Amino acid sequence: FDLVWAPIGDVMYLNRVFTALQVPALDRRVIDQVMVERFMTCLLEKTGKADNKVLWYASFGDEDASDLPGLYEKPVQPIPVHNVIPPFRKLGLGEDPIIFNRSLTEYLDCSNDEVYQQLHAGKIPRCWRSQLTPIWPRTAKHQMHFEMKRLLPGVVSMDDLNGDEICVRLTYLGKDLNRHGGDWEELDREGMATRMFANGQLVHSYLEEQEVTRLSCFSLSKAAIENAIQSGMLILEWEPLLREKVTYRHVPLPIAELWILRKPASSKSPLISKL
Repeated sequence: FDLVWAPIGDVMYLNRVFTALQVPALDRRVIDQVMVERFMTCLLEKTGKADNKVLWYASFGDEDASDLPGLYEKPVQPIPVHNVIPPFRKLGLGEDPIIFNRSLTEYLDCSNDEVYQQLHAGKIPRCWRSQLTPIWPRTAKHQMHFEMKRLLPGVVSMDDLNGDEICVRLTYLGKDLNRHGGDWEELDREGMATRMFANGQLVHSYLEEQEVTRLSCFSLSKAAIENAIQSGMLILEWEPLLREKVTYRHVPLPIAELWILRKPASSKSPLISKL
């Protein structure tokens, strides 16, 4: 219903970022600093000025969106999203309409006035306008699967990595965007503390919902990567604190986007650029 939903909507986001870049970092508002950090992180990687290599990226619900807003280029996605998330294949027409066996792909609710105002103020890039959200206890503990031969072709042992790190960078929706609108608004929406594993190894302990949507980065342990290489599958898993309490109103942290990165052992490039 609105051009801010089209790719051209990123023009407003870019205008805000470029305006914020003219202000000294210490004088920027939190949301402007968050937007600058996200933009510069992706810009430096796209232009080869950061050593990190993007192995895989997706904005869930808008799989064609580039990680660099405004760039008309397909994302790095050697494994299709439908092979990464349950049921790990393309869905048939009308299959699982109640979302009992997979996460719900949600879109920001612009019937919420504050979300709508943020969208028009250029605070929400295209890649944050949709997200994966489990809404039932049976789907609250959910996984993503990545075939290693497609993610890291030619890597058959830890030695082939030459000491490089494999990292995950992702965007969990914060309290500013994880909100209901319309008749649901009065019931509120809460993100439940969630932890993450990679091939059975803890990536991060329970994280509470942040006030502001922003990037988070984590290195995967050598044990997790070694297991992934041996089994042929990198398995990322999320688990909420109170699985049996998950409802449409109280959900595990929604995931808007996710990167898998390879960081050279000699690299000094940060996983999130500060400017």
